[in-house]
Amino acid sequence: MNIFFTRTQCLLYALNLIIFKIDNESGGIKVIKLVVRIDNILDSEPEYMLINSALAHKYDILPGQLIEISPFNIGLKVYTSDKYPENTVGISGKLAKEHGIQKGNEIVLKELTSENLIHLIHKKMKGEVLQEEEIEAIFESIDKNLMHPTQIAVLMSLFQVQGLTLEETTSVAKAIINNSKILNIKKKPVVDKHSIGGIAGNRITPIMVPILAASGLTIPKVSTRAITSPAGTIDAVELLMPCELTLEEMTEVVDTTGGCIVSGETVGLADVSDKIIAVLEKVKIDPKEFMVASIIAKKIAAGSEYVLIDLPTGKGAKVVHRENAQQVGSLFISLAYALKIKLDCIISPGDKPIGSMIGPALEAKDALQILTDQSGSADLMRKALSLSGIILEAHNWCPRGYGFEYAEDILRSGKALQKFKEIVTAQGGDENIKVNDIPQAPYIDTIEAKSEGVVYAIDSAPISTIARQAGAPADKTAGVVLKVKRGDRFQKGDVLFEIHSSTESKLTAAVKLATSDFEPIDMEKMILDIIRGPKEL
Repeated sequence: MNIFFTRTQCLLYALNLIIFKIDNESGGIKVIKLVVRIDNILDSEPEYMLINSALAHKYDILPGQLIEISPFNIGLKVYTSDKYPENTVGISGKLAKEHGIQKGNEIVLKELTSENLIHLIHKKMKGEVLQEEEIEAIFESIDKNLMHPTQIAVLMSLFQVQGLTLEETTSVAKAIINNSKILNIKKKPVVDKHSIGGIAGNRITPIMVPILAASGLTIPKVSTRAITSPAGTIDAVELLMPCELTLEEMTEVVDTTGGCIVSGETVGLADVSDKIIAVLEKVKIDPKEFMVASIIAKKIAAGSEYVLIDLPTGKGAKVVHRENAQQVGSLFISLAYALKIKLDCIISPGDKPIGSMIGPALEAKDALQILTDQSGSADLMRKALSLSGIILEAHNWCPRGYGFEYAEDILRSGKALQKFKEIVTAQGGDENIKVNDIPQAPYIDTIEAKSEGVVYAIDSAPISTIARQAGAPADKTAGVVLKVKRGDRFQKGDVLFEIHSSTESKLTAAVKLATSDFEPIDMEKMILDIIRGPKEL
């Protein structure tokens, strides 16, 4: 008898135990009738409700427990308070408005039941294909908070281990769209770009958006904050203009200017996808098919007719090997075709930082310098112009082969800067913002070369780690400024890079990391390694 199991079999067995545990956890709650009270203290956490502590104790309801709210068919987590009347339940004004709940309404708290969802998880666990209506039911439950986060983690783990067919992936994208707000833009055509990320200093969005909007295309850019990198687009751009707009405010900005750069956290497009991503971040998994479906669904929800996907590839990037990037690109193309949206993918170098400035304030300065007088990082400007050119050519805004030149003319003529100022003003910022207005770190130290040599490579991942050690992205001014690039010759004592921080202790820690065996900059070597023979024969 075979008593050995594959890693996949062991994982599936563990997931089955988790499902069994969730399925058999139930408190004493059956049905409780309560009167609604609108409590604005919950507006920052609309996924929670507030009930009396004694009532919760009576029915064995635990703080943080997920409870179903009937007849509105949504799930909310529990906060308790001794001061709350026993016959009332507090919910946020934001949630009440979204679901049409009025003060004084009678609602029923019910034990969350999920037999059908667990059946679908078991079905996927057996390797069976989920049908479109089954996937729709799952995502509708997630959107309404009727699925336990642990169940979401189990389902996404299965997506990663078992994979999804193209039909399932298409159904996932459709389910995200069906449970999303939709952006209705008047100005056409609508285009967008997306990078799968992972590269330091890749801040091309604030350069591309005004270039494309100035050309007459419409680009409603919804961006995110950093998760594992020293800066996300919003971390940097919010130093130039407010980014936390509502969907209605975003629509007005785009209809007025042809472009925007706003935070996905406040716009609320594809909320169901963001709820899943929040779980994925905790369990450190990233199912490929879900990632692709989520990206395309968000672009469709934003009204995009054409999307350009950037797949940075190389050492230190999310995708390391070219063949893997081609596989991901093929999945993007196939899914886009199934959903009837035009899409192209590019594979770009991901083995080194794009810009020379890494960190929120530093990247904001770099982008603004490029828009103002083209004095920022040359590679960053070249990449922004290259991607803008591809989009312009795809929409026949210029002849094939002239996209880069056309985009460069928009940038150097000042049209992109003028459009940037329009967008800044429309989003509530100061159009006269200058590079010197962006905050700078009070503490700066330099890392110098220990000997002469030539820069062979600059590794994006260690540079990002040093920037984060210095405090980025929470510390807006923290980061790294590269003083050399690949191929540069340097002498002993030359500055290789600067480290910036707002706190002396974090700067010291970052410098210590940078001067240890941690090598963000590889020197050109005549001898790569020594394979030694025995010392004695």
